Amino acid sequence: MSLSIRSFAVLLGEAMTMKARLAAAMAGFCCCLILTGLALTVSTAGAQERNLDQTYEKAESFAWGDIYRQIFNRTGFGKSYALVIGIGDYEHWSDLKASLADATRVRDHLINEAGFDYVVTLTNARATKSRVEKLMLEYFPSVLGKDDRFLFYFSGHGTQRKIGDEKIGYLPLQNATETGYADMISMEDVQRWSRLVGQSRQSLFVLDSCFSGLAGVQRKSPLQTKQLQRLSQPGHHLITAGTENEESFASMSRWGGSLFTDAFLKGIAGEADASTAAFGADGIVSIKELVKYIEDRIDSEPDQIKMSPQISELRSDNAGEFFFLTKSYKNRAFGNTETADLKLGMPETKGGGMQVAALPQSVRLLTDEQIRKYKIQVPPPVETFRDCPDCPIMVRVPPGEFQFGAVRYEHLAFNVDEDDGAREMPRQNVNIGYGFAVGQREVTRREFLEFVEATGRSSDGCFAWNGTGWVKQASVSWRNPGFSQSDLDPAVCVSWKDAKAYVEWLAGKTGKAYRLLSATEWEYVARANTQTARYWGDDHRLRNECFYANGADEMAADMLNLPPTPGRIFMCRDRHAYTAPVASFVANGFGLHDVIGNASEWTEDCFRKGYDGAPLDGSAWTRSRCERRTLRGGSWFSLPNELRAARNGRNEIAVRRTTNGLRVACTLDPQGTGCLKR
Repeated sequence: MSLSIRSFAVLLGEAMTMKARLAAAMAGFCCCLILTGLALTVSTAGAQERNLDQTYEKAESFAWGDIYRQIFNRTGFGKSYALVIGIGDYEHWSDLKASLADATRVRDHLINEAGFDYVVTLTNARATKSRVEKLMLEYFPSVLGKDDRFLFYFSGHGTQRKIGDEKIGYLPLQNATETGYADMISMEDVQRWSRLVGQSRQSLFVLDSCFSGLAGVQRKSPLQTKQLQRLSQPGHHLITAGTENEESFASMSRWGGSLFTDAFLKGIAGEADASTAAFGADGIVSIKELVKYIEDRIDSEPDQIKMSPQISELRSDNAGEFFFLTKSYKNRAFGNTETADLKLGMPETKGGGMQVAALPQSVRLLTDEQIRKYKIQVPPPVETFRDCPDCPIMVRVPPGEFQFGAVRYEHLAFNVDEDDGAREMPRQNVNIGYGFAVGQREVTRREFLEFVEATGRSSDGCFAWNGTGWVKQASVSWRNPGFSQSDLDPAVCVSWKDAKAYVEWLAGKTGKAYRLLSATEWEYVARANTQTARYWGDDHRLRNECFYANGADEMAADMLNLPPTPGRIFMCRDRHAYTAPVASFVANGFGLHDVIGNASEWTEDCFRKGYDGAPLDGSAWTRSRCERRTLRGGSWFSLPNELRAARNGRNEIAVRRTTNGLRVACTLDPQGTGCLKR
């Protein structure tokens, strides 16, 4: 993921004078010890680069929890949040230049490698007590959901205060005096904050300072067998650089900052994976693996450094623990096929209202070897636009001519029932002489929620699969289809009347002529200038269907009681038994995702048995009484022979089903730059 914000210049500190060291010891506080005898370089970075109050928010649609779900086919996580604090330029303490570099490195790793969705970075003068408390007492408790994760990192001085027989640890901020405890973060603050963010699924506090061990409130957790099911349970922990009596160590030339943070970053990047004999290398770094790795790393240093990293529980009811996904976890999404690095990244944008997308997430998940072996057709970048921040992303489609429907040979090749095949014949030559725009993705739950909240539309009652058949259930709806969905999954349990109401509401909101696609428009954009039954081709021997479409596959057979036989399912694993987040699969030549599979899509056309007399200019075939409308594209439940561009499905206009959703369209304005005004 390329970072859009400016990186710090790496700052090197000068060795402390003996006088400063003595003063520190007398005052009862410590500074991070900078090893001497090393080459030092002084940065010329300006003060504005050292005083940051910086917020990063992921621009792309995939949250951390969606990436986790993509890899492991497990739900349960939402977004990952972090607060990173680094204090290096002190007013009343010796400077710790390494702390600025450490904060930068942690921030960059969380964004670029760990896939965090929201990271606030505070350094030096911008990391005031009021600002930190505003975030920890108000902001993060208000935005963290029950499935989110939170990480707190601090690098700087540490000190302790003795009251009677009790020692209290403190983390001084930039303007704190030696006894100005009101301008410090106390370890009691850390404990209190940990409770406030405790509604999240997992939290981790990481303190790289002297005496940070005073923050621990529970006994250290014993190492347990690492299993993803256990790790993903709620867990709230704290890792400190040492015990309550130990100092921290730094060297810019040797470690690029502090030893602890350097080991922490290398550990979560992958070196800690399988750092204990009890755990296997699987691309997941648990915090217990991490602490064991840091301990071994410190022991391997030649300087006989005394520093004992600690892991403590912030709550007594922990069942899981914070963990990191590494580059070596590979992409196990496709069953027994070869593994691949997940290449996380933000799409690059150009121009004003138009955006030129980089390779979509679905392609960046693949390796060059997979692309070669399975003959993956990498789609070209496409221009997109949207009429409001929460509106569907639109792609312009050029005029064109194509063959609408199927021929008998296709039905024989795909074992299509004769009656079903008759609905797709005879094949007709259609000429669409106008440009239009279509949603790049199916309408998501998040987009549909805005419509429901704005209109108050009722949507209870939906047909759902019960393992043996489709049964209407009053408790099932687009909000609760009977299986887990993210906000980026397609909205399902959508009737044709719901879909029609959505596009009319969107048109009213934007003042643009949004509508549903006609059946011929839909097949035109689904084929994207191809002649095969599916836009990726008809070669069954490649077994590459699961890279392109979410349909009934081996995973669905396992979970939905389907016969695991060729013809009934795709003989591969597409990672999703039910719906998948939109754009999880490789797009077609027009840059459209999920035109085949995921959710069946309503069109404007009335259903008819066959194409004799069908409109040949792209318009919809309608009549005054139309009780059934056409559905195109197939869904997560569809048979392989139903996942074809020519497939002509239907349902009654008021029926809701957990397989049915929608995609929007609009006529372009005369300039061809956006949707026509109403």
